[in-house]
Amino acid sequence: AFFANRFTLIDPGYIRLFGSLRVLIAAVVSVAVVAIGLELAGKAPMPTAIFGGMIAMFAGGVAAQSGARPGLAKFGGMLTLVPVVVAVGLITLVPRERLPSVLAVAALAFVGVLLSRFGPQGAGLGRVLFMTFYFSLLLRLSPDDFWLYALTGLVSVTASVLVQFIPLGHGHVGLVRSGVRAFENSVAHSIDPLVDTVSAARWDPDL
Repeated sequence: AFFANRFTLIDPGYIRLFGSLRVLIAAVVSVAVVAIGLELAGKAPMPTAIFGGMIAMFAGGVAAQSGARPGLAKFGGMLTLVPVVVAVGLITLVPRERLPSVLAVAALAFVGVLLSRFGPQGAGLGRVLFMTFYFSLLLRLSPDDFWLYALTGLVSVTASVLVQFIPLGHGHVGLVRSGVRAFENSVAHSIDPLVDTVSAARWDPDL
């Protein structure tokens, strides 16, 4: 209670905190799985493992939206694999010259904006598409890298989806109670300055 009353960010039920923890866990698991797999295969784990961790973080938002649904609907976050594979496929086909790369980035940014018209999940898929392409562009992937990075994307997206099954935080009742308490604190914090202002203004003849 001592720390909860002193946080500058209102987070009922610590839902944002636990959501961030899920994304962090997914990224760590993805990096570990990819790195260990590549080590066993006799290949250098970097930068492929870093790519896996980034994709896990990119996919975390879409996976969290699906994770709020009941039952097998939680696996709807696997849809994030589509923009990841598309972005990796495009980066292996686009010439490495500056102009084609700039045009591809602009085109994908436009596609991302169009996808945002289909709701939060569409906007999330658009962000994953653009960010994956941009990050892959920095890695300068070649056509020979497609299957390795597509498989890495599969591992990362799967980790982001599975981590949504980890029970963190309070139940629905605790979340509602925390939300009401946060609202009360917000109202109290907004009224206190007004009370101070009115109290000071009573002694001011110009007011």
